[in-house]
Amino acid sequence: MNVMTMPTRSTGARRIPVGRERWVTIRPIESSDRDDLFDFYRGLSPAARFARFMGMGTGLDAAAADRFARADHSTADGVIAVLHEAGPDDGRIVGHLCMEPDGTGAEEIAVAVAEGFRGRGIGSALMHEAVQSAHRRRIPRLTATMFATNRAMRRLMLDAGPPAIVDEMDAGVEAIELNTAVRAGEPG
Repeated sequence: MNVMTMPTRSTGARRIPVGRERWVTIRPIESSDRDDLFDFYRGLSPAARFARFMGMGTGLDAAAADRFARADHSTADGVIAVLHEAGPDDGRIVGHLCMEPDGTGAEEIAVAVAEGFRGRGIGSALMHEAVQSAHRRRIPRLTATMFATNRAMRRLMLDAGPPAIVDEMDAGVEAIELNTAVRAGEPG
């Protein structure tokens, strides 16, 4: 089947063009994505892994890839960005967002987008799905912790729609918390 006629498994996010006859779609992560998710993180540059994991370790191990891929979409969630193109990279994961309970009723999110695919709206599309998931599952807050130098993650959080109720910086680390109990445009 030609890649241009392949059905997509998108959650409603638009196709994100990333080149001629190449696009990315966003979909919920599935347990069968485990190995591809592991490969995605292994393929990130050391600097990208350092920023994503805030310097803790060298990346995603097999057990964490398995846990993220088995998100049940009710008590934890995750979405991936999948590349569509003719060729060997068709179906490759090029972005991941995970949402994990933090023990306070909120969920902590983390995002990674592959080099060569940043700045094309993939992170924003992943964040859009995270906010929709929070609304659907009645998660009142989304939180993220990042290095203060991680301007891309800061921008993703602050441009996601829900109002920021916490934006604190200490010792080079920033914590942002979004009020997802309020939909964008509603009074907070």
